[in-house]
Amino acid sequence: MAITERLMGPGNFTVTFSQEFTPTAIIEAIKEWGHIVITPQEVDIDTLSDSEILNSARYTGIVLNRTLEEGSVQINGQGLELYMGDGNAKGMVIAESNNVGKVRNYTTTTLAETLFNSTAQTNKPLGIMLDEAGNSQAITQGTVSNPVATYTGSHFVETALSALKFVCEILNVEYRVNANATLDAGPQANLFEGVGTAQPNSIIVKTAYGQDPEFEGVVPQGLRTEFDASDWVSRVDFTGEVGFFDTATDVAGEANLGSNPYKDLHGNALKRVALVQEPDVPEANLNTKATTMLNELSRIKKVLNLDLEQYEVSGDMKVGDYIYAFDPDVGFKDTATDATAESRDLYEITFRGQTITPVKIRVLGLTFPVTTGMGCYYRDKDGNYTDITEYVNYENGAAQVELGDLIRTIGDDLRFSEFSLSKSTAGAFSIPDLPSTPTLQSGTYLDATGNSSGFIRVTVSRPTNIDGSQITDGSHYKVRYKRITESDYSYQNFPYTGTSSESLLIQDLTVGETYDVGVAVVDKSGFKKMSAYDGTGEDLYTNTASVNANYATNARVEIEKDGQAPSKPKTATIAAGPLRVQVTHYLGKDGTDGSGNPYGNFTLEGDVDHLDVHAVTQSGNSASFTTSATTKIGEVRVTSGNLLQQIPVISTIELEDSEDYYFRIIAVDKSGNSSDASDGQSATANLIAEANIADATITTAKIGDAQITTAKIGDAQITSAKVNDLSADKLTSGTITGGEITVGGVSNTNGFIKSYNFSTGSAGWAINADGTAEFDGAVIRGTLDASSVNVTNLSASNISTGTLSADRIAGGSIDTSKLSFTPVSGSNVVATINASSEGITIDADTLDLTGTLSVGDALDVGGSDASSFHVDVNGNMWLGDAAYASAPFKVSNAGALEASSFALSGGTATNTALTLATNTGTGTPSSASTSVFKIGTATMFERGDKLMSTKPFVVLPDGDEDNPSLTISGDYDEMGFFVSNSTDFGGYSTFSASNGADDIFSFNTLSSQFNVKGTLSVEGNGLVVNGDSGSNNQFIGKDSSGNLGYHTVATGSHNHDSDYSGTSHDHDSSYMSAGDTSHATHVSYGGNGSDSTVSRSDHTHASSGGVTSISSGGSAMTGAIAVTGSGSGFFDTITQDTQQVKFTRSGVSSVKLRPSSSSATYGLGDSTYRWLILYSQFASNTSSDENLKENITVSDLGLDFINDLQPKKFTYIRQFGWVCENTEEQVEAEDSECNSCDEDTDCDVKLVDITGIEEDAISYGLIAQDVEALQPEGTNWNLVRGEGDENKSLAYSEFISPLVKAVQELSTKVESLTTRIEVLEG
Repeated sequence: MAITERLMGPGNFTVTFSQEFTPTAIIEAIKEWGHIVITPQEVDIDTLSDSEILNSARYTGIVLNRTLEEGSVQINGQGLELYMGDGNAKGMVIAESNNVGKVRNYTTTTLAETLFNSTAQTNKPLGIMLDEAGNSQAITQGTVSNPVATYTGSHFVETALSALKFVCEILNVEYRVNANATLDAGPQANLFEGVGTAQPNSIIVKTAYGQDPEFEGVVPQGLRTEFDASDWVSRVDFTGEVGFFDTATDVAGEANLGSNPYKDLHGNALKRVALVQEPDVPEANLNTKATTMLNELSRIKKVLNLDLEQYEVSGDMKVGDYIYAFDPDVGFKDTATDATAESRDLYEITFRGQTITPVKIRVLGLTFPVTTGMGCYYRDKDGNYTDITEYVNYENGAAQVELGDLIRTIGDDLRFSEFSLSKSTAGAFSIPDLPSTPTLQSGTYLDATGNSSGFIRVTVSRPTNIDGSQITDGSHYKVRYKRITESDYSYQNFPYTGTSSESLLIQDLTVGETYDVGVAVVDKSGFKKMSAYDGTGEDLYTNTASVNANYATNARVEIEKDGQAPSKPKTATIAAGPLRVQVTHYLGKDGTDGSGNPYGNFTLEGDVDHLDVHAVTQSGNSASFTTSATTKIGEVRVTSGNLLQQIPVISTIELEDSEDYYFRIIAVDKSGNSSDASDGQSATANLIAEANIADATITTAKIGDAQITTAKIGDAQITSAKVNDLSADKLTSGTITGGEITVGGVSNTNGFIKSYNFSTGSAGWAINADGTAEFDGAVIRGTLDASSVNVTNLSASNISTGTLSADRIAGGSIDTSKLSFTPVSGSNVVATINASSEGITIDADTLDLTGTLSVGDALDVGGSDASSFHVDVNGNMWLGDAAYASAPFKVSNAGALEASSFALSGGTATNTALTLATNTGTGTPSSASTSVFKIGTATMFERGDKLMSTKPFVVLPDGDEDNPSLTISGDYDEMGFFVSNSTDFGGYSTFSASNGADDIFSFNTLSSQFNVKGTLSVEGNGLVVNGDSGSNNQFIGKDSSGNLGYHTVATGSHNHDSDYSGTSHDHDSSYMSAGDTSHATHVSYGGNGSDSTVSRSDHTHASSGGVTSISSGGSAMTGAIAVTGSGSGFFDTITQDTQQVKFTRSGVSSVKLRPSSSSATYGLGDSTYRWLILYSQFASNTSSDENLKENITVSDLGLDFINDLQPKKFTYIRQFGWVCENTEEQVEAEDSECNSCDEDTDCDVKLVDITGIEEDAISYGLIAQDVEALQPEGTNWNLVRGEGDENKSLAYSEFISPLVKAVQELSTKVESLTTRIEVLEG
């Protein structure tokens, strides 16, 4: 059994039992999350309290694992620090419920307040060691020494261990967890010995163990030293996050090394900068954090590991103490140079008469054995103890001490801790990529019990984020592994340190099995590589089949069985008899040690499984015969218990004949490796059979001490005559049968019989020789003769429940003074008491009455005043007053209840009339009163003849135009409002007003339109449109830009009557009046030499100059437009109907739609009014002439730009509008008239999808804003169109050039790689 303690770390322990010698009840009593408690000496757990035992303990650990294997039981666990956290976000947390506890913001709090404050105040919340309700947890407050500095910071969803380590770093303090689960914290000097200028109490030297007037000298048996400079830096600099589209951002927080002792190859001062990203550190603490990290990283780590020949568990050094170490041969010697560099005096001391200059070094870890004399106890979850001291396999090995600076170890790194979720996050979107396929190496080792276990070393290269940026916020490597015959993985986390290559070690694996191993990286935000990020994806590892097609070969490794054969065994003790031999072996290995001394017994390796016994007849063979499968005559099983408990193995093996034999022994380990055969030997004694032993010939001289075991004694063979002195400890549990047992005697009158746990007045039982006895209780089935019994101290508490018959009580012996009623529950007590003039007083906490209680007169409970409960003879009951009429609470015999106030909590109240007074106050009442009704947080009251509510009044949609949901009743009908719902177009709601029979106006959630179903009647002369009330001779309409407003009515006239109804007439000055100039703005004629005609249904305009343009003149054009003719006009026909505009030209094969000149800057649509779909039979032709361009250079957009693009899939937002059902003509609103419908045609208006996009149709493309984000500041790309809040568009043709260049760049890379491959392949 060994215990390991680490500075500010959980440490671990191992307890081993022999299954053969440990009762099963003891083994089964040890449960997970119980405790193993170690004391320097054995203690009496029956008399000491829980706190007294823990306060005297040297170590307390948490049970995590119990293993039963081959006769050995092993209990493993960790120290109490595990309660606070395990470094992987499991432990005592600061806030665990939704929004409970919230962020704990500490402002200038002391260390004690930060850790254990129990009363939350402003800037001083609950301590990080308390839960969200302010309760103490598994680790409570010990001695906390406040440093000068105070703490400012925030913590939220985080383990107490993570927060504690962070606080300790900021305040430059340390902590330790004691064996009684208390936490000490403060500056080093308050916790440990030898800190700063204080002188240590112990010194490590090679020789001279023992006392010195000032120092305790400690001699190591063996030592190992090492140094590590891999973490050395000259500067620490905090950086921001590197995201998908961001670059690293330098932030405040840096520290520089004052003196740099190293140079690079060119003689320059060595410069190494640690770039650190910790988004959860407050900005005010960044410089302090940077300095703390620099002090740690800039030190060259020196470590001394040694075994101590002597170690006192209750004294000597403790983990965290500073001691002196002196060994010049390995560099543990102080020098003037080191003293000057550290601005101190040389460490120079006198030890045992010799002046030496040791170094001052710290105890980082300590492993010590649990030896005989120490106490070992199991403590269950309820604080009950089981003494397991006598069953533990104790050790005699040396204590191991780790001294020096801290070197990073996997899973236990004090400088880096788990990421905590704070009230603010880094806003990072980077996701770590998978590392390349790791390199796997396997091997075996022997554990503490000598069993062979396997390990796998996983060597992995540092990856980048999936966007190619460096990982600056890595949290840990997550490794999964399983035997290939299993279906479920096991997982283990290792800290992500950012080094280019990490070596991760998985231990306690099964030898001879093949394991499948995969690695992933998780950052501090919890991001990791997944197959998809929409909630359906799975975690990816380097051995995921879709990622690594060759995982079946390159992600698997076999842990080969141990190839090291056991040592050659010594010869055995062999006794021969007729046709059999008895082999006894003391499990020693042959040969001598380094000093030339022969090896002793029980020195074979711990993984020996059995001994093969080989034999050949002496006739024709020699003692050194060659062993083979044919010479093996048997094997002897060996367990770890034989070696640990030093028990020889014995076996009897049958022989085929009675000849003389030579024998040789071979040791075979658990992996099947065989040792060299022992030296040849013959039988060294004769195996004595029973027939060869004469009766009564074996004397005591022939029997060794303690050699007769229970198996050698027959049942019922030892008589009382053979027993002289039999003490109680020689009797095991069972049955003692005899006529009588005599206790005491003439010379011993104090004899007694007692139970094993007897303690006077508290536990067990005892019967004394003088006839007295003590029992906790007794059941007597026969007769107890009271005439012989003198009962004293018999009170009600000493009489158990039962029945005492009346004929056993003397008449008149019990009066009311002898009665004392105690609470009764759980049974019925029936009694009839005839009260005398004394009366009866019942003083009871509970009075249970079964049946009917008849009271002949009024009933007053508690008296007859206002503080009592009353029932009169008529059955009326009341409280709060002596009289029924004036009582504030009363219930009549008819069931009418009156109360000054009441609160109904649950249940229902029927036929209840609630009358409240008018509220005459001011302001908004928030609580219920005699004039205010309260529901939840809302209040309702009547004030000024109006019913008021402090919350919105919502009516659920349950009504129609005939029965509105919200109704106002008039003299002739009920009118109101209702809401209807529709599932069309994704679902929408419509609010309507009803006149009692029909809906009058409405509006819905799809648009901002207000729809009037009937006639809109405006009384008076005021109608305001967009703030304009209009004037005389103005009408409401839209202008050429579509804006609704007032417009002036034209005052002139120009009529085309029958006088001018010919096939043509000219529009010249003779027919144009001042009021009729609009014709000129509508129609323009050109001079192409042929007549042109503009016609309507009621008149025709003709000209010989041709029609050059048709415009609306600022007003909307309706109906069809047709331009016809046979001249060389640009179009022969333009036809417009309700669906489309058609362009045709007779006699030609192509039609063109073009601007008026080659220099025109017209567009087809704009950023707001866009064509939905453009169909083209051939590709578009885009001008790319060199003469049209300037500033021509090589494109700077290529492969990098293409890689930065984010292709997306999406669906377009559908748009809805009103159309006529019959003609599909689009109209402005639901109440618009259809132009194509006459009075005889019933044209209903319906809401339809006017975009023509198929519902749920998926599109693929780019997002304009994403592309615009890639545009460098100060440049003006033509890739994205649209300014400000306009709908943005992409010029997809502009992407052709970057794509071409990207292909060219890839082609160049492929060509280069092809060339290299050809060279490599010869």
